[in-house]
Amino acid sequence: MYRFSGEDALEKTLEVCDTPSLFGAFKLVCISVEGDTSLWPRLAAYIADPSHTACLVVVSKHPPSGEFPTDDGHCLVIDCSRLQPREASAWLVEYARDAGKSLPTLVAERLLEASGRSLTAACAELEKLITYVGNSKQISLDDYEAVCHAAPHKLYQILDEVFNGRLAEALRICRGLVIQGESEEALFGLLASEVRLMHKIKVCKEASMSDDDIRKLLELQPFRYSRCLKQSNRFSPLELKQKLYELNELDAQQKRGFITPSEALSRAIMLLGRQRLR
Repeated sequence: MYRFSGEDALEKTLEVCDTPSLFGAFKLVCISVEGDTSLWPRLAAYIADPSHTACLVVVSKHPPSGEFPTDDGHCLVIDCSRLQPREASAWLVEYARDAGKSLPTLVAERLLEASGRSLTAACAELEKLITYVGNSKQISLDDYEAVCHAAPHKLYQILDEVFNGRLAEALRICRGLVIQGESEEALFGLLASEVRLMHKIKVCKEASMSDDDIRKLLELQPFRYSRCLKQSNRFSPLELKQKLYELNELDAQQKRGFITPSEALSRAIMLLGRQRLR
């Protein structure tokens, strides 16, 4: 695997595309382009006359319109807009249907919530459910509780250990959950989701909203709200916002392949345990 960065990253990437593969007939090359619009003409020139042994995948949040030749069979442009919550739930239901299973919308929502709204992590949990039910055509809420509900129950224990400075114990609990079959991506998503919720509660409290109004606004059960409120009281809104920013950076590094899911989870626990308020 090659990974390039810096000013000459594009040229090095295209050189890899043009170099014949030693271990197979074809190669897959991915490149992420953000911000620098000067790269697009060079990419368009390559796509007009591409290597016959490489498939180049270009990922960008803001690609230029009409830049690439799509009528010669060399280029296919796919618009992948971010899924909204309802669309993500429907996507999971359809994914299960393709596997021959019926997934209730309620279970799909539980999967997304437990995975920190990460579709990748939720899909991994759904695969475990599909395997668990075997020949059954139906995935029930009981199946979800039996297979996928261990990590959310352990979440508060992990956060308690983190915020009390016992980071080694928090990592030990996470490793135990991974051994039991939980994905590191899902655990990372749970932690990020909880910090995001803590920040929302803190902002609402700073705006002098009542506990009942906050709980109704965020659609939280009393127990979960009280636990999040207790954890959020350890930090200022600015501290929580900073931790969210750092978690988002870790998530981006993980999704781009710069760090492993295990590294992302460990670093998340370390940054959450840093600069605790007494």
